[in-house]
Amino acid sequence: MFDRGEPAIVVAPPSQTGLSFRDLSHLPVSERASAIEEAAKAEVRHPFQIAKDVMLRAALFRTSQSEHLLLLTMHHIAADGGLSAFSSRSCRRLISHS
Repeated sequence: MFDRGEPAIVVAPPSQTGLSFRDLSHLPVSERASAIEEAAKAEVRHPFQIAKDVMLRAALFRTSQSEHLLLLTMHHIAADGGLSAFSSRSCRRLISHS
């Protein structure tokens, strides 16, 4: 998006962002990892539409009643290495406190 010919940042309202959810708990344990890997590969192949997409996509996979996996896919223009490291540390802290 441009404002008077200059690039501008537009923050979408939370209602326009989404978290997809996929329940894999019904699959046999031996098939869950390959289902997650297949979904992750499909996500990586799905291009971002810079003009209309959110630059961060999230998918939550339920692998059992008490275990979930969060897959985050971020376009490189949405964050630098510092933010990625911060996000990783924050996620590890959340996991260790649960």
